[in-house]
Amino acid sequence: RPPVTEVESQNYYHFHDNRVLPSHVDEALANSEGWWYKPDFIINDLNVQSAIGYPAHEEVVPLVAGTYAVRGYARGHGNKIIRCEVSLDDGKSWRLGSVTHEGQPTEYGKHWGWVWWSLEVPIAELLTTPEIICRAWDSSMNTQPNTFTWNVMGMMNNCCYRVKIHPRQTTDGRFALQFEHPTIAGPTVGGWMNRAEDVAAAAAVTVAPPPAPAGAKSFTMAEVETHTTMESAWFVVDGKVYDATPFLKDHPGGADSILLVAGIDATDEFNAIHSLKAKKQLLEYYIGELAEEGQEAAASDRATPGPAAAIGTAVPVA
Repeated sequence: RPPVTEVESQNYYHFHDNRVLPSHVDEALANSEGWWYKPDFIINDLNVQSAIGYPAHEEVVPLVAGTYAVRGYARGHGNKIIRCEVSLDDGKSWRLGSVTHEGQPTEYGKHWGWVWWSLEVPIAELLTTPEIICRAWDSSMNTQPNTFTWNVMGMMNNCCYRVKIHPRQTTDGRFALQFEHPTIAGPTVGGWMNRAEDVAAAAAVTVAPPPAPAGAKSFTMAEVETHTTMESAWFVVDGKVYDATPFLKDHPGGADSILLVAGIDATDEFNAIHSLKAKKQLLEYYIGELAEEGQEAAASDRATPGPAAAIGTAVPVA
């Protein structure tokens, strides 16, 4: 049974996550002026969102006569989606798509299900525009802005979804159009938002791991798998072995979030949710290399080593 308390949760993430702070507030200002604790900026409701599903990322469409069915989804967080629109001229004009409501509203009039939209667009017109843009409207006449507004948490950005169009030539010499979405779900880097060198560097999946120092210890995966407790919690990221034991008590998400990946290769899990700063701080917990398959771990110094250095503050989660 959920407990009922007289005050709001004091959990770290209740204050340091799920907030949209004003665009002039960076992390340093939020910490020094207590912006995290201002109740006006907590996220209680979500805004209108829509996205393009087809054409899919990197899909290639031959230049032929006819139309292409641009399709996607939208949701209004309880409000009914009343229309979805597509623009081929950077928002100067909009074309009304067909919206399918598959779910029924609740007894309280809430529309929680996604809706599906589609619009037939002449393929010849796609050749003359650099991108496809979509937006949705809800029953309160809320819609999506053309561009996003920066905030320190990067949350609630619901600007129009844009798919870039690139003319291509197929292997058999025909002309075609290839489509590029803004990003790719998961830890993989891709999409037009990551093409700039500075953005790509900041969004790299990992911080370059340190080269193995001379005489570095190596451990088999079987050894790592034995360290799964509060007394000794190891994990692997990008072929490096880390001892997170001293950090368990400081982790803002609690020890359990580390123990969930203790004893395993946590590369995907770690890289998917942690910031560049957190990845750099991880290096302080490096204790050795993961032995390659079939390779025997170093025979010396089998006692459980400690981390290279201890960090007194929590590693932030992106």
